[in-house]
Amino acid sequence: MRRLGYALGLPFVAFGAYLVLNAAPWPALRSVAFWFGGGIAVHDALIAPLAILVGALVLRIVPPVARAPVQAALIITGCLAIATFPLVWGQGVDPSVPSQFPLPYGRNLLIVLALVWLVAGAFAIARARRPRRPVLVDGS
Repeated sequence: MRRLGYALGLPFVAFGAYLVLNAAPWPALRSVAFWFGGGIAVHDALIAPLAILVGALVLRIVPPVARAPVQAALIITGCLAIATFPLVWGQGVDPSVPSQFPLPYGRNLLIVLALVWLVAGAFAIARARRPRRPVLVDGS
C-alpha cells in the first residue's frame, strides 16, 4: 500500500513542484522555501511537543470514558485554530478595503469552538451513562 501511495502521489508532487518553479518569480521562491521550512521548524519545535504534552495530560486527567471525545475536540480545536490564525489576527488587512475581512473572525472562532466542546461534552456524558456490558473472562 505504501508503494502504491508513493506511485500515485509522486506525480502530483512533481507537478506541483514544476508549477511552483515555473510560475513564480525567483525572489518569490525564497519566501515559499522560507514558509515551508518555517512550517516544518514550528511543527517540530512547538506543535509536536505541545501535542505530546497535552496527550500525556489527557491520559492522566481525563477519565477513560471521556478520553475519545476530549481527544477529538482537542484535534478539531487545534486544526481550527491553525486554519483561522491569519483571519483572527487580521494578517494582510488593508484598512482602505473594509470588505476584505468583513466578519468578526475571533468571535466566530470562539463560537465554533464552544459548539465543538459542547458536542464533545455531550458525547462524554452519553458514554458515561451508557450501561456497560460485563466482560466475560472464560469466553462464553
